[in-house]
Amino acid sequence: MLAIIIGFAAGSEFERVRHTRADVEQLLQSQFREQRGTTFLSLAVFEKLEAGDLDKVNFLLARQMALYHHLYKDQDAALPQGPSLIPLIENAGARSPVLHEELQKPIP
Repeated sequence: MLAIIIGFAAGSEFERVRHTRADVEQLLQSQFREQRGTTFLSLAVFEKLEAGDLDKVNFLLARQMALYHHLYKDQDAALPQGPSLIPLIENAGARSPVLHEELQKPIP
């Protein structure tokens, strides 16, 4: 009987550790993808700034903000501390014709 209890406890602990490891690996992959996307955008903006193409920089940044607005508006509004980026994006869109236009477009 003791062997069964020890075996069950060891199996439960092994399963918990296995799931914890999988969760950590998934979190690391998610952070990698997020950082990779952010760096890709930063690189594109940097290259356009270096080339002096400010119109393209405005477009790239406006497009990124509009995508966030379209895809995450509801999630942003449901944050415990209240909406954080959506009001800022909408205020910027009121001042920027490029961003305003991107906010009006449907999701690609």
